[in-house]
Amino acid sequence: METTLAIAAKEALPIVSEVATMIQYGLEHNQDAESMGKLYDLYERERNEKRRVEFNRAMAKFQADCPPIRKSHKIVTKSGRKTAYADLSDCLRSARPALAANGLAADWETLSTEDGKASIVCVIRHEGGHEKRCVFPFMQDKNTYNSDLQNVGSGITYAKRYTFLMATGLVADDDTDAAPPTGHEPPDAPPGANNPIDQKQQDTINDLIIQSETERGKFLRYFKVVSLAQFPSARYEEAVNGLLAKIEKAKTK
Repeated sequence: METTLAIAAKEALPIVSEVATMIQYGLEHNQDAESMGKLYDLYERERNEKRRVEFNRAMAKFQADCPPIRKSHKIVTKSGRKTAYADLSDCLRSARPALAANGLAADWETLSTEDGKASIVCVIRHEGGHEKRCVFPFMQDKNTYNSDLQNVGSGITYAKRYTFLMATGLVADDDTDAAPPTGHEPPDAPPGANNPIDQKQQDTINDLIIQSETERGKFLRYFKVVSLAQFPSARYEEAVNGLLAKIEKAKTK
């Protein structure tokens, strides 16, 4: 007949496995604390791996179930070309039913470092307990047509959209992030696409180069510049997106 302790152990160990059986046996036979601790650690690793597998399975099913993201907004790019664009609401409208059907949900958090820099974090959580996080450095939009508060809001929305697409593996645009952070740019906006990036943007790219373990010389040659001080603002988003994608790809290996 099972002891009360053994019954409690069964209730606390939802995964039926050889390790769980060993833990129950140890509880029934008064195994020493050190041995039981090692078994519990092993069980926790086993449970986390099971959660990870369930999460990956749910993500694969979600990606197969999710319909194409409808681009309901029209924008004018810095080159003057008109194109369709999917904003954050378009992405969520298409993805949320498939996320929920597969036990997944999306949420966002903010991160602040000691040097005062902030990042937006998209968290994809699975009902089994596993989660995936994607981080994007917050960059305030510098659109002179908006107030400072509007520029902050558009920067946050842009970061939320980008991290959501990165975390879910969905694609909303045919080109590489054609839209500016605001989701629209007036046709008569002043030129300046070839101006060099500012110091804060240089610091962001430099940090991402280090994090992604990218060869600096090769990176500069690819963008045809001698230093980050000469980096054209028109290709800033392309560089940041590429480096972030490299970092995220390295995490999955």
